[in-house]
Amino acid sequence: MNNEGKESENNCAASGHVDKLVRLFKKIKIGKNMDTYRKHIELLGFEAEDKITGFKGTIDSICFDLYGCVQASVRPKVNKDGTVPDGCWFDVTRLNINTENRVVNMPNFYEGYVAEGKKGAADKPTKRA
Repeated sequence: MNNEGKESENNCAASGHVDKLVRLFKKIKIGKNMDTYRKHIELLGFEAEDKITGFKGTIDSICFDLYGCVQASVRPKVNKDGTVPDGCWFDVTRLNINTENRVVNMPNFYEGYVAEGKKGAADKPTKRA
């Protein structure tokens, strides 16, 4: 494969070519530490409280960054006046998980439609006012 082919495969996420993205993911070797990643992803949908600030809500996103931080976005409940408050990002080590069961079921990231990268914002566009 020439450099042009490699470059186009590396840019496949930006171009929206799901099949190319799936092939790229298959090349990435996860190794024996998949359980470590899975442990963090499995936090999705649980209620959590930050140990330092007391901020409470449901974990709605997990982030693995380039510098080794694993963070969770915690989204509080809707306010009494119906407004939706912003969530906050916390290192997962700062969080206490408050429930035995998920508040919201987690999508299946391990197999099927979502795992293959075939579901995204384009499937359910935001309604415009």
